Amino acid sequence: MRLLAIVRAIAVVALLACTAQAQEPFKGEQRENLGPAINSPSVEILPIVSPDGSTLYFDRKHDAANVGGAGDQDDIWFSTRQSNGTWSRSRNAGEPLNSAGSDVLFWISPDGATALLHSGIEVAGAPMGMAIARREGDRWGRPVPIRIEGITSLGESYYAHVAPDGRHMILAYATDTSRPRDLNLYVCTARGSDLTRWGRAVSLGASVNTTGFEGAPFIAADNRTLYFASDGRGGMGSSDLYLARRLDSTWTVWSTPENLGGQINTPRFEASLSIPADGRDLYISGAGFLDEPSFGGADIYRIPLPPEFRPAIVVTVEGRLLAGRRGVRGLVRAERVTDGSEAAATVSDKSGRFEMTLPAGVEYRLTGGADGYAEGVTSLDVRAITASRSIEATIVVGAGRPSAGRPSAGRPRAEEPPSEPGIYFASGSAELGPQAIGGLERALATLRRDMAAGPVTSVTVSGHTDDVGETEANVELSRRRAEAVRDWLVARGIDAALVRIEALGESTPAGANDTSRGRARNRRVEVTYVTIVDAPRGN
Repeated sequence: MRLLAIVRAIAVVALLACTAQAQEPFKGEQRENLGPAINSPSVEILPIVSPDGSTLYFDRKHDAANVGGAGDQDDIWFSTRQSNGTWSRSRNAGEPLNSAGSDVLFWISPDGATALLHSGIEVAGAPMGMAIARREGDRWGRPVPIRIEGITSLGESYYAHVAPDGRHMILAYATDTSRPRDLNLYVCTARGSDLTRWGRAVSLGASVNTTGFEGAPFIAADNRTLYFASDGRGGMGSSDLYLARRLDSTWTVWSTPENLGGQINTPRFEASLSIPADGRDLYISGAGFLDEPSFGGADIYRIPLPPEFRPAIVVTVEGRLLAGRRGVRGLVRAERVTDGSEAAATVSDKSGRFEMTLPAGVEYRLTGGADGYAEGVTSLDVRAITASRSIEATIVVGAGRPSAGRPSAGRPRAEEPPSEPGIYFASGSAELGPQAIGGLERALATLRRDMAAGPVTSVTVSGHTDDVGETEANVELSRRRAEAVRDWLVARGIDAALVRIEALGESTPAGANDTSRGRARNRRVEVTYVTIVDAPRGN
């Protein structure tokens, strides 16, 4: 499989020089080759720098030290910045991130524990493809394939990058298989917190996409500034790097893209970059130019990012999710106090540590939930922050009563309940509270009325959840909710033989999961039934 054929063409010595367009000429005085600790006689491309700038990941091609030897097309390597500012000698990330096939890193979470990659591990005789891998301690777990609604194949060349909010992914791929090089940029929304299921890809629109190649997307830590490569806008070479800024919450309205200029773009093919959270430098792959040092066909460079091309100021939250003094694994969300909209979400590790980046100038509410504990909430006011920096935060769960019965994702904070009638549940709970019982009483009254008009042949009780927590856990929670409703109906005279339950988890939301009100609408059970004299009905 010719994965990332475009990138391979970029990375070899065939980085052909092109006639420069009528723009500021390439200067390159401040391009710093990162040296032999990172660069080698092999080809290094696709740099991914951690938000704090301490770790650099990249793709090394056809190296003898790759898992599959010199014939191994792509392996993931990494280096760490040392106390004196130099980089450690790079190391292969090893299995299972790497295999004898082509393995390419697209994104890694701020805490370094979740990776989005193309995995060359063979499944049924073919590479796994786009996947999510998670790390516990120093060990990576086996990658898990990703599913994107409506897409069965991404083709042989594609890119992807997860936004800092953990909810959106920018995808570059070709929808026309007859033109596999003409990638365009799309946005997908996560279906759940495990990042393995994504909604339908929606085009970023004509302000970003052209009839040519758009690829190598990177969303900066401000969750608003998009950097990408394009050869459809003229420029200085066959492909240049651009930025566009998101103008609203739809992810489809963007500012007019700006060329990053002659300090960064050359008459050759630029196609990938990465920027730490402070926005001061960018890391880029390219061949030696003019009198620049070069160790191989393509090396990794660092370049100061001109102020006009930097993202907005952010804070990096380095936090702990605690039950008493003990760290716990759980979902952590950051919501804007002004409107309750979600800014970011992540999952803490088993020691309770989490990390996320948030735009400054906003007041946030941080909420953490862990199985069997009451949710914890803390505030974070960064309205006065004027320079990117790190901030510590602690969220303590368990201040209230743990969920009764089986463990759950935690008790809710005070949330505005849905205004429409229905059978709704508290976060992480399958208990029938006053609102759920009110909805059940209305549903039972309607059911009895229709049973008097004609025999009811079946009653379906469908359980649903919001997208807090893991997918499998949510399916189980939705089953328990449906069971609680079924038992309530049977206790009030509905024939148990007529009732069947469905556990749909988070798969069919009734509201948007990025707001408190939307999640409250999704924590529900629906009752539908069929009568002989009429069509299916429901509560």
